[in-house]
Amino acid sequence: MYLAQTQLELSSENQKALLSADLTSTDGLRDVTTAAKELQAVMNAEIHPALVQLTAVQDQKKSFDRWKSKFSHTLSRHFNNLFIHMVSAKFQLLYLFLQYIIEHLLVL
Repeated sequence: MYLAQTQLELSSENQKALLSADLTSTDGLRDVTTAAKELQAVMNAEIHPALVQLTAVQDQKKSFDRWKSKFSHTLSRHFNNLFIHMVSAKFQLLYLFLQYIIEHLLVL
């Protein structure tokens, strides 16, 4: 079943969720998940072949690609920052552990 052109829209709330992408709170994650699912649905929608060539449909698909790209960049940056933080915390813990060993166990 093909979708009508009017069904190829991402709600303004979901557009905002994808562009602001609060990945640090429960509400933000819920909103982003809902928005990403809606974006995926409209991007994967079957469009009647007669409508595919319309400029409005092509423009809408370009908008979807831009939202996907911006959200992917935000998500990637968030995961990268988490990874850096986790590695840094582990190295700090390892440093403190080695410092303890040097100060308390190797002094004997």
